[in-house]
Amino acid sequence: MLENKTLAKDSDLEKYHLTDVGAEVFVIKLFKVIEERCDELDYQLEEEGYDILHQEYIRVATSIYNYEVYFLIN
Repeated sequence: MLENKTLAKDSDLEKYHLTDVGAEVFVIKLFKVIEERCDELDYQLEEEGYDILHQEYIRVATSIYNYEVYFLIN
């Protein structure tokens, strides 16, 4: 899933108050996934040495989410 990382847009950084981080912030967006898949991505990011700055869960259906995670390299 890490291959899907992109630089976060300035508008998103402003929206989530991440403009003063002082480093490049990346984002991965998952669509229509179960919560366990979101957790799996979080664990993978932490294992790779990334710092998670913000997580956005948007419920699509029961136990199904669109998930955005903003992070930077530690």
